[in-house]
Amino acid sequence: MIPENNLKEPAPATVPPQIPSSSVVVAPSEEKSPIPEITPVPIPKKKVSMLGVVIVVVFLFLLVGGGGVSAALIAYDKVTLPNSDMQSAIRNTVLSLPFAPKTAAYVAEKTALATSTLTSGSMDVSVAITSSSLLSVSGSNNIDISLKGSFDKTDVSNIKSQFTVKAGNMLAADVKATGKKIYVKVNTFPTKLITPFIPISEEMLTNEFSHWIVWDTNTLDTEARSLIEQNTQTQSKTPAQALTSVLKNKTLMSKITLTSEMLDGVSVYKLHPTVDAEFVNAYVSEFGTESDKQNLDAGKWLDSLKDFNLDVYIDKSTYHVAKITLSFASKQNSSLLSPVMGMVPYASSGDMQLAAVLKLSDYNKPLTVDVPADTKSWEDVFADLTKAFMASESATLINPQNQLQQARDAQRRSDLMAITNSIYQYAADNNGNLPVTATSAFPTKETCIGSASGCFDLAHAGKTGSTIVPNYIAIVPKDPKNGTDANTQYFIYMDENGRLHARAQSEKDPKTPIVVTR
Repeated sequence: MIPENNLKEPAPATVPPQIPSSSVVVAPSEEKSPIPEITPVPIPKKKVSMLGVVIVVVFLFLLVGGGGVSAALIAYDKVTLPNSDMQSAIRNTVLSLPFAPKTAAYVAEKTALATSTLTSGSMDVSVAITSSSLLSVSGSNNIDISLKGSFDKTDVSNIKSQFTVKAGNMLAADVKATGKKIYVKVNTFPTKLITPFIPISEEMLTNEFSHWIVWDTNTLDTEARSLIEQNTQTQSKTPAQALTSVLKNKTLMSKITLTSEMLDGVSVYKLHPTVDAEFVNAYVSEFGTESDKQNLDAGKWLDSLKDFNLDVYIDKSTYHVAKITLSFASKQNSSLLSPVMGMVPYASSGDMQLAAVLKLSDYNKPLTVDVPADTKSWEDVFADLTKAFMASESATLINPQNQLQQARDAQRRSDLMAITNSIYQYAADNNGNLPVTATSAFPTKETCIGSASGCFDLAHAGKTGSTIVPNYIAIVPKDPKNGTDANTQYFIYMDENGRLHARAQSEKDPKTPIVVTR
């Protein structure tokens, strides 16, 4: 302590107190050692500047009572600083105050940071689909899929998981994974859908798939494999990089609204993006492939959907994702679903409703996977089924000619689906107009497809620069046995109700033609 009699009289209030650099202050006689010379310590300008900015922002926030858009312009992204790290630091400092209204950007950033430290957890996924297109495949307009289980990636070289998967009443299976091995046990199996094509008894199929079947996913340790893994890591964005892209994209952030509510007794934030053409284009510009950026028309894509909703629920106390919900419905003959439904036998692209819910819990709870002791390899299962098939009477009754006929009929149906898909995709891209040629309108009565006189030349139909071939299909398919470019032996027309019909002659059952109606 410096004795009072050694201090000078203070300077006037307008002049800062000065400490002479040449004087030495001597301690009282009872002290053992003198106080060393006092020299001014420079204050780092950067820290004072940062602290000053934060103080000003907090002061502004307190001044307006935390009430609105004018509060803390920097923290609420109304003023953008050149330094994004400084912007983030100010945002986190101000919005971390208990009474500060939170923003979608703040909650998203806190959630990403919290998620980046997670190594394990549990999930409950459910998907419900309603569509008339499912009737011919599953026997019902509805199908429900669920997946429940846990994962643990604490050790990236030994990622573990175990799940139970169910698809309606047709399929139920347990799946475990540890290291590079995946174990599957099928508890319910759609044998009635399989046995018409594979003449093996239901009992045999059930018995084979009820064992734990192991699949070893180990790859060879080669330079080529290492190169692929390096390229994958280089091309994929980390969660932090993806978050930075989202936060910097003002269009995306402006479309996300933030509210609060209770979820299963827990207080949560709810993030709800408004998915419109502007949002889709902004998202594709940040995360889409070059092909997406060049070819995706957001307006037409959204026109295929209705009632699109996406919500993300964040636990307020931990900033962990608690729940994600997604739902939408498609429109009749939507261009979005036509290519997909075209790959499903006997299906058409009618209306479809889909809802999906993902619940997450038990974060950072270690997972122990009990590896099944009694297992069979996929190779063993295949060998058993082949042996059973060869021993059955069906093996001796198979007629190679019938098999070839069935194969060609399957090709004919696939060709008709491809043809109708290309026509519908063209119509979707051209305001519902069907492709026409320079000399022929689209047929309203059954007409052969081909370049011959009297046939409809589908390959050259459509607007200049947007013809069916090669823009919507590489080539026009033709009957695998009798078709030619002049006459493919496939027939099409659009009826008065606006339904597209395509027909081919069945080889296996000549009295029953192969027909696709969309």
